[in-house]
Amino acid sequence: VSASPSSDEFPGMWDYDRACLRTGGACATTTVLDLFDYDEALISSLTEEEVIRRINNDSFYVLESGREFSRDDIIGFDGEGNIRAYRGVYVLDEHTVESDGERTDVVGEPWEADGIDLFRGDNSPLETFPQFASSWPEEFGRAIEQDSASLTVAFIIIIVYLFLTLGRRDKVD
Repeated sequence: VSASPSSDEFPGMWDYDRACLRTGGACATTTVLDLFDYDEALISSLTEEEVIRRINNDSFYVLESGREFSRDDIIGFDGEGNIRAYRGVYVLDEHTVESDGERTDVVGEPWEADGIDLFRGDNSPLETFPQFASSWPEEFGRAIEQDSASLTVAFIIIIVYLFLTLGRRDKVD
């Protein structure tokens, strides 16, 4: 994914290598490709048995930065031990611009929008669930919009109930 921000402070196209958060000189990334050192020639030369051996061998679970990770960090298994999901974590560095009192990540937001579009068009046999930082405000906004109608109806019901219950006069004989 490459994105071009609409800011003069961060000009040009931003691919992941340029936009990523670096730790120890390497991008803070954890994906199944780390098992194969992102080597396309190596990946294409491996047999299915060699791929399975790498997945099951803990010595391959070390990132370029030297940080270790586990199989559960990147692969999801079903109850029978079959691989059903994979997870990739890509961390972007912050490239914010403040305008009118509002901070905007001018590199991350377009990059994430392009990433979401890419994953939605994914033809992988695995189901994909892209989750980006920009998705959180959108999801919370939708949840709040849906809940506001229910909350309004609930308050109306409570007010009517209170009116009917407390509005009765006691008859004093």
